[in-house]
Amino acid sequence: MEKQVDQIILRTYRIGTGDCFTLKFLKKGTVSFTMMIDCGSCKGDGDYFKKFVALINDDLKSNIDLLVITHEHLDHIIGFSRARSEFDKIAIGQVWVGWTEDPTNELAATLKKKYGKNVESLKSAISKMNGFLADPDYKAKFGGEFGMAQTLDAKQRFADSLQESLELYQEPLAAADGSGATEMSRAMDFVMNVLRAKSGQAPFYCKPGIPVPELPGTEGIRFYVLGPPESELSLKTEEVKDDVYDRKTSVGDNPGFDMALAGVMNEDSLPFLDCFAMGETENKAAKEKFFGQKENSYRNIDCDWLNYAGSLAIRLEKYINNTSLVLAIEFTSSGKVLLFPGDAQSGNWESWHNPALKWTVQKNGQEITVTAKDLLKRTVFYKVGHHLSHNGTASRSGLDLMESPELMSVATLDYGHINTIWKNTMPSPGVLGTLISKTKGRVFRIDEALIQTTEAVAERAKFTNAENEAFESCYKVTPEYIEMTFNG
Repeated sequence: MEKQVDQIILRTYRIGTGDCFTLKFLKKGTVSFTMMIDCGSCKGDGDYFKKFVALINDDLKSNIDLLVITHEHLDHIIGFSRARSEFDKIAIGQVWVGWTEDPTNELAATLKKKYGKNVESLKSAISKMNGFLADPDYKAKFGGEFGMAQTLDAKQRFADSLQESLELYQEPLAAADGSGATEMSRAMDFVMNVLRAKSGQAPFYCKPGIPVPELPGTEGIRFYVLGPPESELSLKTEEVKDDVYDRKTSVGDNPGFDMALAGVMNEDSLPFLDCFAMGETENKAAKEKFFGQKENSYRNIDCDWLNYAGSLAIRLEKYINNTSLVLAIEFTSSGKVLLFPGDAQSGNWESWHNPALKWTVQKNGQEITVTAKDLLKRTVFYKVGHHLSHNGTASRSGLDLMESPELMSVATLDYGHINTIWKNTMPSPGVLGTLISKTKGRVFRIDEALIQTTEAVAERAKFTNAENEAFESCYKVTPEYIEMTFNG
């Protein structure tokens, strides 16, 4: 009988608020296969990223058999641009991405077109907002009235936070090679085209329930693709009732906002209700009476209507998160599962439980059916979705179903390397509290390593000597990474 993978050594690189994982698959102590998932962070220049990729190169012996990219956000892919010179030293074999990256997929092309228009609208809104805030006449409108200085400061901070959000999907800096391409596009070009030219292998576009290519060296391991869902509705579903923590109101589409930014309006795309619209004659009279004189300029909403751009930014972020490629990696002998959901949001998580999504596999000479519920029940490692945000981890369709007494988790949250606005929402107390309970305190954050909250310490204090010894022997922490060993 062929040797089976009996151990996986997982490293979570402490690269900042962003994902960067490597996995080594071992057979009787010998590495038979290597894998990497994402490489990005909200913060960090080229030298910063190169330091980490050099460590990866050394550990994986300049070879990555499989590279997985979950989705197109800066905190998951920017390292492939900023540390390009280090990645050029590594031989990379297969590349897996979600079906949403497939240029021949009709739905993927439609979604990318819509997404591109929304990004352009957000850029336009930010530009208009900054234009107002830099205009002396606009500032003068507020005069010396009480609280106006604070109001202007708040408007500027809001514009700055929108810029941070925009940089998740379209980093504004041009690449250092003089090509004029943004770093984000350069990162994806490396993954989708440069590696293809070097290896001769086209990327594999993963779809839920569809078998993945064979991977020599991973005998004894099975890969399951759970997401992204092949449904526009699921991709747009940001929060599902009773399936999110600390639920907040979701934001719907407003095409009128995009039209208004472009200066193209019609009666079907007004950015407000029809009852507020005036006829041409009435509109002209109102302008002359209420807005035509300088002393009435305080009536103008000017850049205030652009505040909807905040909702647009949130919607964009959640949509791209929902396109995350979700992988479950299973030891076939023990059934233990390692779950990597990227930054999947509620619609992605919920889609895993579609009755049509199931796998027929061989186990002990018999044919069995596997579902997402089965995989979650046997999960021993959970990469916490979206840096401990409230809807990056589902409750009833996700965490509630994880029952393994061996469960451990890592959250790629680092307050030293994070977009400022994210500190207002991460970590979600509900997600963190449930994780502490489910894992018996075996929760890691990359900025804190093993978390030391009162609740987590109390949970670990309940360990038997055997449980404590097993836990302490399965991980190690260095300033650069957290390493965990899983035995099949």
